[in-house]
Amino acid sequence: MLPDGSSAYTRDGSFQVDQNGQLVTAGGFQVQPAITIPANALSITIGRDGVVSVTQQGQAARFRLGSSISPPL
Repeated sequence: MLPDGSSAYTRDGSFQVDQNGQLVTAGGFQVQPAITIPANALSITIGRDGVVSVTQQGQAARFRLGSSISPPL
């Protein structure tokens, strides 16, 4: 989500976790829906299908980041 509240899309694929544990784009914009990564996460994987998988000691959690809105070719 952009600072003015509008939505934007990215094809960059570069994400990071900010100081608040939020998953953000390389530009620091929060993904929607908001995803908070636990501080004790051992690994984070974002699949081609938009599923975010977070592994913590002894467990795994999955979130859907988004879906493609591209029309079929």
